[in-house]
Amino acid sequence: MNHGQTARRLVATAMMALAALWAGGCGDRGYSQETPDDVLRTARLMVERGEARKLGGLFYAENEDMRKVLNNFGVLLGNLQRLGQAVSENFPAEVDQLKARAEDAARKGTSVSFLSQIASQAGGGAAGRSRRAARDPDRMRREQAERERQFGDSLNSLFADPYGFLRSGADRLSTTPLSDDMAAVLWDGEPALAPLGMVMRLSADGRWYIVPPLNIPGLANYLPQNSQEYKVFGAMIAILNNVIVDLARDVREKRIRTIEDLSRSAGEKAFLPAAMGYVAYSRMIEERRKNTAGGATPRTSTQAPATPR
Repeated sequence: MNHGQTARRLVATAMMALAALWAGGCGDRGYSQETPDDVLRTARLMVERGEARKLGGLFYAENEDMRKVLNNFGVLLGNLQRLGQAVSENFPAEVDQLKARAEDAARKGTSVSFLSQIASQAGGGAAGRSRRAARDPDRMRREQAERERQFGDSLNSLFADPYGFLRSGADRLSTTPLSDDMAAVLWDGEPALAPLGMVMRLSADGRWYIVPPLNIPGLANYLPQNSQEYKVFGAMIAILNNVIVDLARDVREKRIRTIEDLSRSAGEKAFLPAAMGYVAYSRMIEERRKNTAGGATPRTSTQAPATPR
């Protein structure tokens, strides 16, 4: 994989990892969270109204620091929707081709969404492929090429229509109760984002919220655990937001002429600042580990549900 592909994958993975932390504010324009199904309907309505920045009001924050990060990420979500609009307006033929390929893959049963690919990687799919590669290298090279093609299409579709799955999947998304205060989100009757899964919970304020799917093996140790770590994490979100704003402007001003150029430019713009942010955050995590190993008590934020603004 060349440097450009590596950069694109880094940016895309970071965006989708952060996408698990959607944020914003609900407002009172007919948006309901009284039941799990209401949450799904509200999400679709927000997108249809061009208010993707409010989607995060449907997600649960464990503490006030997390809520601040999520609220800032809501700005990114709104800008991502604007980028999608710019892409659709400037590259209509390419967008139609992406949709046609997606529909063809769905008919053949080979459709794999971008979110599903990320979830599969996080859930250990890569390890299984590595074991198979040792047994049949030629087959694995062919499969790798196909995955790269699917990944490229999925990433381009993300830029072109980031919330299309909420509209086109209206009859495929559903919920089922797990307990009085927990419900699972389903896609075609199966757990969404398998193997990680996605659930909703009933909060003390009487509203249902989607729980960000952060139950990725090994991820817990890397999540922010104090105010300073949340600030650095928020700074990385700001980096991605600035990239998205720049991309939308470049598309509108014709400096980017194809969706493929857009994908490549995203990697080029974000690679260095994102890498620097990652290094800074990793150092903080390592320092926390050393303090914990030495008997120091890590600084934690006040744990409390936060009502979306």
